[in-house]
Amino acid sequence: MSSNLSEKLYVSIFLTLLVVCSCGNNNQKKTENYEWEGNNIEELHIPDSMVRVRLDSFDSDSFYVTIKSTQEMNAFGYLLALNDNSIKGTIHQGDEYSVLVDAGNNEIKSAINVTEMMGQWYYDMQQHRGLVFGPQGSLSSINTDEISFRRWQILNGKLLIYYVYMQQIAEKQNQFEVDAADIQELSSNEFCFTFRNKQYNCRRMNETIKFHSAS
Repeated sequence: MSSNLSEKLYVSIFLTLLVVCSCGNNNQKKTENYEWEGNNIEELHIPDSMVRVRLDSFDSDSFYVTIKSTQEMNAFGYLLALNDNSIKGTIHQGDEYSVLVDAGNNEIKSAINVTEMMGQWYYDMQQHRGLVFGPQGSLSSINTDEISFRRWQILNGKLLIYYVYMQQIAEKQNQFEVDAADIQELSSNEFCFTFRNKQYNCRRMNETIKFHSAS
């Protein structure tokens, strides 16, 4: 693929999106078909209520933010989300968050620290296995075996991870599976989440692990 991002490469990709229902039963899922164009990870069919903001400052009950898309400054209450453990990541001035806001009372319902989520994470140090969360939805695998991570997206409070099964890569490179990840912990050095019934307890790695060949 050309590195010139100004070229308009439109590739229609059909995928099955499994949306986890918020009714409390994680086994109930709804299957629908969606169409994507090129490398744009914007969902075309599901309205997204998330807002991307920069946290300018905060006090005992409010976030003071700048909305990234409009540069508008606003204030949102966050105590309810904090008490419900619905704020994933450290509350840190200057970081970027994806927030779900209740417009009725201007309260944050959930928030994910996107700045903190970015980077290189290892969940298996012995096998040197991990994943890299990059900007604009990029996601890549490090020495994974069963699946290959491809993209991430935060949609209506859920972290969605796009992936392919390793045995399908050669045959169906444009066919993606997607599931929601349940974040338990997120900090500058720790990222714990459940994905496809597997627990990932990740540690941040700031340097790439070097593989040494046997002499």
